Amino acid sequence: MGRGKSKAGWTIERVERALRTAGVGAWDWDPRDDTVEFDERWCAMLGLEAAATPGHLETWEGVIHPDDLQRWHQDMLAHLQGFTPVCEGVYRMRHAGGDWLHVLHRGRVVAEDATGSPTRFTGVDIDVSGWARAQRVRAESERMLKAMVRNLPFAVAMLNRKLRYVAVSDQWLLERDLEAEDVIGKRPKRIAADARAPWLRALRPCREGETLGRGEDPVTLPDGTRRWLRWKCSPWKTVDDRVGGVIVVTEDITGEVELRAEREQQARLASLGLMAGAVGHELNSPLQVLVLEAEDILSNLASGAPDLDEVVDAARTVRETALQLGRIVRAMTALARDGSRDDLEDVSIADLLTNVEALSTSRMAGRRVRLEVQPTPASVVARGRSTELGQVLLNLLTNAMDAVQTADERWVRLVTSVEDGHVVFRCIDSGPGVPPELRERIMDPFFTTKPVGAGTGLGLSISQSLAQRLGGYLKLSEAAPHTTFEFAVPAAGDETGSRDDGRATEGAGGG
Repeated sequence: MGRGKSKAGWTIERVERALRTAGVGAWDWDPRDDTVEFDERWCAMLGLEAAATPGHLETWEGVIHPDDLQRWHQDMLAHLQGFTPVCEGVYRMRHAGGDWLHVLHRGRVVAEDATGSPTRFTGVDIDVSGWARAQRVRAESERMLKAMVRNLPFAVAMLNRKLRYVAVSDQWLLERDLEAEDVIGKRPKRIAADARAPWLRALRPCREGETLGRGEDPVTLPDGTRRWLRWKCSPWKTVDDRVGGVIVVTEDITGEVELRAEREQQARLASLGLMAGAVGHELNSPLQVLVLEAEDILSNLASGAPDLDEVVDAARTVRETALQLGRIVRAMTALARDGSRDDLEDVSIADLLTNVEALSTSRMAGRRVRLEVQPTPASVVARGRSTELGQVLLNLLTNAMDAVQTADERWVRLVTSVEDGHVVFRCIDSGPGVPPELRERIMDPFFTTKPVGAGTGLGLSISQSLAQRLGGYLKLSEAAPHTTFEFAVPAAGDETGSRDDGRATEGAGGG
């Protein structure tokens, strides 16, 4: 087959067949007398008999919906005046059976006379009713979704794929002291109340299909007020299962956080108070040493012939004793303060363990328990809050100390390692262990195995909550040969937990 014959075949036969299959109706209009040639496909599309269909512009104008006719005239005039390259639009046209079709109308001037006036206008009409129905369903679904969002009793916002607000609930506006017109159509970063929102960084990943959230995130309002939010971002789908945008749900949990912080502070002070009694008792000895050594120095100097070697030895003893007291006081100061509102920071584990050991050694010794704290390199750094890390470790050590009282050998060991992007603390003791029937309940609030009056049962529950809030976990190890509580938090520089929902994996455990 020659090349020319193939091309002619496509023009005459195959194109005709393709147009018939696609349901495309063609027409040819002469603007000089408004005569129009409609082909058979055009007539069939509207349920008309080709032989009985008048070839005049009035035929076309007679089937177009009255509400669309003026728009068609405007579109046609814009093309005739040269403002648009084609006349194109979707218009409603009446089928002979009475139904209204949505028809894509597309045409252009293809011939002009010597004066530039059009003499021939050719185009096609395509039935796009199925597409139009899908668009209506989609629009109705979005309308219903927007209405639902507006009436939800909590703070919800709906954003489109361009990440602009399309709907917000009344509660969302109330919490931000805004009106709908202040928000709709705008990007969150352009609105002062949301410019620093912690969920902003999640919008783009959510638009690509992810669901992200945090159980607790601090945010500073434009007036400098510090608040706490629980938030979640999820993609919303259109009727054709495409991501249409993002739904953001936020909850102001400042009251909840403040109440919990108060409870945690009370528990921390209670724990430190128990240690302070033992530490205070233990401080009497070094204080007495300081007094005796100072009196010896003064007496030696007042003798007129001081023994310098004795003076130097006494001064050294005073210095070492003062440094020991200083370590204990600094540890108490560092771990007793309320740090629940502090931002996350890089915490030196070596410094943290120094403070924890200083507060625990005296009390452990008073109960005849040997404490072993494994040295940790200065390079080990966690991401968290030093007061909260210290509170968890002190609670674990206190529980371990109580647990070994009936053991033949009384020892508690604190070991630290870096594993899978986490700093992991293991508190190991020589006690009898947690009975299997209590393992599931040991982390429950107010549950305790201690005698009445010897504990509140809140220590492990609060410690587990602190660990999870820091992006880590607290659990009782099942496989360890000795009773072992495992406490982990993200290592500094690790992004683990940056895209979770604020609820780290919960572990079973107890104490």
